Amino acid sequence: MNNSQHHCYKRTWKLLATCLCAAPVTLVACNAPQKSPPAPAAHNLRAITAPAGGSIADAHRASLARFVGIWQFEGWSVDSAGIQQSVSGRAAATIEREHFVLIDLQATSGQMAGRALRRGGSMLLASEPGLGVTLTTWGDASPSVGRLIGRTEGSGASFVFDEAATPAGRQRVQISIHFRSDDHWIAELRDADTGDSKVLASYEFKRAAN
Repeated sequence: MNNSQHHCYKRTWKLLATCLCAAPVTLVACNAPQKSPPAPAAHNLRAITAPAGGSIADAHRASLARFVGIWQFEGWSVDSAGIQQSVSGRAAATIEREHFVLIDLQATSGQMAGRALRRGGSMLLASEPGLGVTLTTWGDASPSVGRLIGRTEGSGASFVFDEAATPAGRQRVQISIHFRSDDHWIAELRDADTGDSKVLASYEFKRAAN
């Protein structure tokens, strides 16, 4: 592990000590509207509570606290030839500037399928008033930044994002994220234009042991 990675992990554990070990947790908000969660259903998710009086955007922002932590991930994607490729790696998610969650990812074996990330990159989660929950991605695979806009479901147990804009002729993607528990979530990529339910890539994240 190089010095920058060590600093990132050290900073993450410091944030975890102050944010996750206390209840209620992190980003201040009010309770989100209740909706039926999509499959797969989440189990044993902690309730995220916040002071009353906040906006819907505040409520959605509070749910982003679920991502904070150190994660190990593994998964697969299907390339243009239809061949399944495997990948595994690690991720560190921290709260940035009180309003955002930054996830830094690094593949240790294989590579990821996104246009922005192959071996490494970042994702910034936000809840923007008047716009919705957003996901911004950048990494080593492209000089462009990906921007997706979505929503929360199941009281913050699930997130669904559609790519906001792409150059002409390029496939738009949809990313769905489902929390199975506080220590386990799954991200899946699909074609946003065709509405095809076929999964193009799937990544499973599990919280790293202390």
